[in-house]
Amino acid sequence: MTMTAAVMTVTYVMRSRRSRFNVLKRRTLAIFARHRGWLDVPNYAVRVGYYPIRGAYSYLARLWRWGLLRRSRDARGRVIYRICAKGINRLAYLATKTS
Repeated sequence: MTMTAAVMTVTYVMRSRRSRFNVLKRRTLAIFARHRGWLDVPNYAVRVGYYPIRGAYSYLARLWRWGLLRRSRDARGRVIYRICAKGINRLAYLATKTS
């Protein structure tokens, strides 16, 4: 394999991996934008098809740390999330990049 072919292969793998993560991010932000309210993690996981559900806790916490979601607790003490302005802007950006 030549050096150019190796670089092209690595670039393709990086792009496909990055777009795969952006697909989940786009779906997640779209669900929160459509819902327009607070969503608990199990409810989100069912809507998006995220399995196992415990992995959804980590994923939504990551989006919260990046400033794309707001986090709070409901009356029962469960963690709930909703989209914020930065998340709406990111969703608009991802829509232009993946279309």
